[in-house]
Amino acid sequence: MVDVDTNFDRIRRGVWVGPNAAKPYVEWNDLSRVLTDLLQWARSPESREKFDEVMYDSLKLLLKAANSDVKNKVANLSKLTQRDVDTVTVTIIATANIIRLLRNSVINLPRNQFLQVKTGLLDCILDSVYFYHDVGTKCHRVKHKIPYVLTYTPLCIEVIRAALQLTSNLCVGNHAVQGAVWARLYPTMFRTLLNSIDKQVKNYVCSILFHCTAWNGSSALEEMTNEDEGKEMIRLCVGLCQPPNNLEWAQLFVEGSFV
Repeated sequence: MVDVDTNFDRIRRGVWVGPNAAKPYVEWNDLSRVLTDLLQWARSPESREKFDEVMYDSLKLLLKAANSDVKNKVANLSKLTQRDVDTVTVTIIATANIIRLLRNSVINLPRNQFLQVKTGLLDCILDSVYFYHDVGTKCHRVKHKIPYVLTYTPLCIEVIRAALQLTSNLCVGNHAVQGAVWARLYPTMFRTLLNSIDKQVKNYVCSILFHCTAWNGSSALEEMTNEDEGKEMIRLCVGLCQPPNNLEWAQLFVEGSFV
């Protein structure tokens, strides 16, 4: 049995980048299992110290490969074979685990946060938010004609949750990251996600809003309060402070910025 450190090194060296086109299900399924082990492993400070620019570049390539594979498969949902359906499922699960590993690797380690931004991972994470929102919307739209796509909707939400949580972590105390995130998500995607059916998605969005606005001189806060779309977001967040939502980050955002 291959140990966790060996699997970490295999990913770092790019062994899994670009799964074999002849057996993508096996490749992504195996990778997902390896990532599950690495998620727990990366919770220790000693393990997180092993992440470097090379590892983050490899994870970025994996993330791009996974998104590309899913994009190609779901381009025509009505023509998916059962094997395709299973392959898309394990690929989305692997994608969520890649992002969770990225999330775990930055805990209390500013160096790793910096490296994720330096290697362009932040852009890939935000691309994933947009992409999986589009996939989930597309699947929801055709669910009555193609019932099996209902499997993908909760999986897409898992990816979006993980991506938003990681984005929130990267925003903490980093004005450059906050500005980049704000430019990508404000106002349309923020507003769309605040209307999500998933409470955790909404809570993570509110945490990002909090980090982007909770400092003196925040241009993001000024933008929100002066524009109609921003004011609509504020109204949505106020609503999320109330039952049945009672979202913690919504309350922190509203109280920190407007009370």
